[in-house]
Amino acid sequence: MADGPTTRRAVLTTGAAILATAPAAARAKTAEKAFDIVVFDSRYPESRRFAAVMAKSGATPLDVGEEIGDLWFGPLARLDAKTRVCGLTTHADFFISSSFGREKGKALRYEGQHDARAPGEVTHQIGCTATAASLEGCGRDWAGSLAQGLLKSDATRTRKAKAKVRTARPPKAAATLFSWVLA
Repeated sequence: MADGPTTRRAVLTTGAAILATAPAAARAKTAEKAFDIVVFDSRYPESRRFAAVMAKSGATPLDVGEEIGDLWFGPLARLDAKTRVCGLTTHADFFISSSFGREKGKALRYEGQHDARAPGEVTHQIGCTATAASLEGCGRDWAGSLAQGLLKSDATRTRKAKAKVRTARPPKAAATLFSWVLA
């Protein structure tokens, strides 16, 4: 490795190399319902918390950074049919991810909207009733509870049911974030 500052390009290139060379057998050893990759936006504490919980289950965290397209043309460019990707991002990054995911043969299997614009609370529109149940009584750590709920439920199957849950709003909460699963 060359001396000098680490560039964004170097990080993306290294991530792509790791994903491309990770044997399928190693991925098969992870828990049956674990995700392979979690996309998050480090500007938002809730997104960082969601990624931390997913990373503990074996998912590779990828930060959106300034441009989601860099991920889809970098580390996410060579997704295989079995790779499961989840995220907690802004609407723009969710929209772009679902579009690029579709191009890679991925279907949107789960979608949740987490609106923190109301004072004191977050309203969650959840696309999986089992995952929505994980938010009941979670307090301000809704992002961690959401990640645990997605890990426990089979959110990779298409869901039609919608559930609405309200939780306490953490300090400095983002206006609205979207959780999603592509598989």
